[in-house]
Amino acid sequence: MKYFAAFLAAFAFCLPMSCDPGVTPAVFGQEIVVPGPNFEVVGQDEAEIGELVRFVVQGDVETISWRIIPGTQDFDHAQDGRRAFFSARTGGDYVFIVAAAKGGEVYLDVKTLTVKGEPAPISGLKAKVGQWLTGVRVEDPKVKLRAMAGVFRKLGEGDIDVDKILEATALANSAVLGDSLKAWIPFLDKLGTELDQLAADGELETDEQYRTVWIDLAKALEYHGKE
Repeated sequence: MKYFAAFLAAFAFCLPMSCDPGVTPAVFGQEIVVPGPNFEVVGQDEAEIGELVRFVVQGDVETISWRIIPGTQDFDHAQDGRRAFFSARTGGDYVFIVAAAKGGEVYLDVKTLTVKGEPAPISGLKAKVGQWLTGVRVEDPKVKLRAMAGVFRKLGEGDIDVDKILEATALANSAVLGDSLKAWIPFLDKLGTELDQLAADGELETDEQYRTVWIDLAKALEYHGKE
């Protein structure tokens, strides 16, 4: 049985989740007026590789479109483009071009993010968790990330039972995610795929291997869930 299937077996239901790339082309190609009326993209200017970056669009506008240079799959948005999420796999400058329309006019703002650092600290999971989070469409995932980190840490630091740890993890994560479970299905899917690969590579066979992976997952979740 695949790890993701086992991961969700303890849930009472499995909810489908659409997670299309978050680049909306609706208003590009029209005549652009700069600047816009109180229109601004708010977010940080620097980040580390693998860090989850959030942007918020402020202003009285009707439609919002995003373009990113260079192009990337590690981007998504929610609330009709008013909130966006990004995690870089490599360093460099990323330019976010945001166009917003209202009353037949289009307004433009540009945000440049400089990404620094080296990839794959903490057994590579910190960077991967940041990439998986781009598919989670919730306003602030940090509270749930910290809660899930607590689940992995508690189980990883306790007595390991390789026959029961997946079910225990699934039940505990189901409890902490609660009503937001549907929004986290893409994240859990990627996590399950990662566990499948670790099992195929022989890295999830012994108690100690499970302990190492679960603690590493806790650290990666704590990193992205920190205030």
